[in-house]
Amino acid sequence: DSIKLGEGELGERFVVQEKDSSLVRLPVRFTYAGLGAAGRALVTSGTVNYRVRGDFTVGTPLGNFTRPYDRTGRYSSVAGNR
Repeated sequence: DSIKLGEGELGERFVVQEKDSSLVRLPVRFTYAGLGAAGRALVTSGTVNYRVRGDFTVGTPLGNFTRPYDRTGRYSSVAGNR
């Protein structure tokens, strides 16, 4: 949560129909330093705290609206994501 692991961006548009959902895969470039730190934390404590930040833009008949996205969590090698 304090070391940058990687970054990515989805540069293409996609449409989600009303009352539907969509799986979005983001291309992410990882850093060796970030992977090393996450690996050490996972080996030492069995968990890795993470934070995902960014923004998304929604197109509507009234125009485009951009909103921030900021979520945190913890990955456990035993329990998975929490």
